[in-house]
Amino acid sequence: MITRMKLRKVLLATAGAGVLAFGLGVSSAHAVTVQDNLFFGDDNELSDNDAETLNDIAEGGTPGIIDVGDTLSGIIGWGTVEQLTFGGATHSLLPPNNELSGVFEAEVVSKTWLSDGLDGLAGTADDVYGFTFGPSASFELTYGTGAMVALYEDNGTGDIFTRLGATQASDIADATDGGGSYVWTWGMNGEADEQWVAVGVQGPEFVETSTTLAVYNFQLSSLYDTLFPNGLGQVATGCSGGPGFVFGLNNNPCLSPGDSLIDINGGGSVLGAGAGSAWPIWTNSDATFHPNGIPEPMTLALFGAGLLGLGWLNRRRKAHA
Repeated sequence: MITRMKLRKVLLATAGAGVLAFGLGVSSAHAVTVQDNLFFGDDNELSDNDAETLNDIAEGGTPGIIDVGDTLSGIIGWGTVEQLTFGGATHSLLPPNNELSGVFEAEVVSKTWLSDGLDGLAGTADDVYGFTFGPSASFELTYGTGAMVALYEDNGTGDIFTRLGATQASDIADATDGGGSYVWTWGMNGEADEQWVAVGVQGPEFVETSTTLAVYNFQLSSLYDTLFPNGLGQVATGCSGGPGFVFGLNNNPCLSPGDSLIDINGGGSVLGAGAGSAWPIWTNSDATFHPNGIPEPMTLALFGAGLLGLGWLNRRRKAHA
């Protein structure tokens, strides 16, 4: 027969053990989220696979040729995140881990002729131009003023990111998790360090070869996020003038009068599309950022509660030894 005192001891011991088990088991019990895979307090580099298309909306423009007023829009999926300073570890952002993917759109703000193109003939469609990009009005209507990139977290079991879906619409649905967990927006809010520039050939050859035909560089601000409980730090890793030097936009784009360094620094190259893709252009990008603090404060609080439960059990045992 269990007396009232013995029953109380059993319940207290069970409760203490339950706190311990819950506190220690929280991290392993849930899915590997994007936040779990980031390196807080260090520079992080994302590596992507994305695809895009040209929207010919400039009045008087030539179809297939990028002109001021046109937009480039597409999908982006970050496959890995690498720790750049302490240890150089790499985490996957691919299933079964949660994905970080989304959509982007940028409008051509300026276009400058730089040199003859691949055929060496001046004034032909494949001459090399420099471009600057800014937010597009259509994208801002959905994601807010200054928005240029919108990222979603997918649970890694459905809506898997791909550049090889049947249509662009189906790929967009996968990249945005079917309209689900919207977690991060990049863009421009008027700071002097922000830029998105590109240098490359202009014409039809742009999408007919796997040769690198353009390079681009961007420095953007974090406009909205739910991933970073303590905010973003500023990063210097990988900063360079890149194509920005061509335009004289900012001789040191990593420096900002407002916050000393940029939020998100990146760049990449433009290739022809892969076989079977609904997208005419594929690009590869890297982006560097620095999340502050320690993720998931609730998980750490529960872990601490678990340790307290363990200490309480040990004290109870010693008191009755």
